[in-house]
Amino acid sequence: MVERGGKKGDWNCEACKVTFPYKSALKAHEKSKGHIERTKPKSKQLSNWLKTSV
Repeated sequence: MVERGGKKGDWNCEACKVTFPYKSALKAHEKSKGHIERTKPKSKQLSNWLKTSV
């Protein structure tokens, strides 16, 4: 899901709609909790929510 941007040095995270100047910054972002939450499959997220709410 990671795409190289048009300008030199642009690294985009499509799921989070964020652009980074360096690949290392993008890699660090991919390990962050916010990114992981956004990229989880919706069905899995829903089933986890159902397990915790019962």
